[in-house]
Amino acid sequence: MSNAMLLYAYMSDNELIDKVKAGNKPCFEVLIRRHSQSLYRVGRAYGIAEDDVEDLLQCTHQAGFKRLQRLDKKQPYRLQLLKIMIQNCIDKVQAGVEHTQHNEFEPAARALDAHVLIERMDSTITPAKTLEKHIGHLSQALRTAFVLSEIEGLSIKEVAELQFISESIVKSRLQKAKTEMNKNGNIFHHTEVYPFHRSACDVLVDRVMVGIDADTYQAEKALIPRC
Repeated sequence: MSNAMLLYAYMSDNELIDKVKAGNKPCFEVLIRRHSQSLYRVGRAYGIAEDDVEDLLQCTHQAGFKRLQRLDKKQPYRLQLLKIMIQNCIDKVQAGVEHTQHNEFEPAARALDAHVLIERMDSTITPAKTLEKHIGHLSQALRTAFVLSEIEGLSIKEVAELQFISESIVKSRLQKAKTEMNKNGNIFHHTEVYPFHRSACDVLVDRVMVGIDADTYQAEKALIPRC
């Protein structure tokens, strides 16, 4: 992030959105950097490969930019982005994208228990990495509910609204996920899982801003009267 952009880093989402709508397009970079980690975790929770998740991040941010003029300020921008990202993930999964993360794990509980023992003997494996592996062993439904609630800190109501399911279903999925996690003595609240590194974020920002400029050019071109 440039020094000029650091001046905007402490502004709220709505303040930044107002500036972008007023023509200060570079302020959108702050919004990209602020919310990409959460969006990335959601993509990984759906079992989508890293490269594909990064493509979905770009699509999500560009879609968010296009919607700024008709944004519902009563709902946090973060939740509106998450809703777009979740739909993008569902579309990707339904299109047959390989669930690489889920395939990394043995389905048998015995195999998982052996894997846990090996990890606990290896001091180089961090708690976050261990937690990632066990989250990956959950079914997609349990995994997404767990990440949204326990890692991202969303309320039961927010998770239900984002996934278009009832609050009782969210509670049931969370209980099942926690039961599975407790079998391996895992620490739930570890916010460093699925890190989206700064270097990757830098590349994403460039891709999104280039995409926005291209979209803006096409939109402006469409307004030019034809001879």
